[in-house]
Amino acid sequence: MKIFNALLFVCSMCAFTASGQSYKEMMNDYSYNFYDVVAKAEAHFENNGTGKGSGFKGYMRWKNENESKFFPSGDRSKVSPYFIENAYDRIKKETSIKDVKLIEIS
Repeated sequence: MKIFNALLFVCSMCAFTASGQSYKEMMNDYSYNFYDVVAKAEAHFENNGTGKGSGFKGYMRWKNENESKFFPSGDRSKVSPYFIENAYDRIKKETSIKDVKLIEIS
């Protein structure tokens, strides 16, 4: 019985912690599904409004930029947040300095 109570407590704490995430934290955490983030943000703005200083414009920019990337499943777990940095490092390794022509700006 004690084990069951302890397990129930741990599960309830995990559920509380996950529901306590703000939509902004979820936007930056790629383990969350895109549509879960959208639902959380929509609920936030429904309760708090979309007026000036609410963050609504920034959220809509994020949503419009990312919706087509994760449609139809919304799965973001396979996307690296360091994609650009990794691509840049790969290009630097593949290109030697003598291959690059410097352009003089006057």
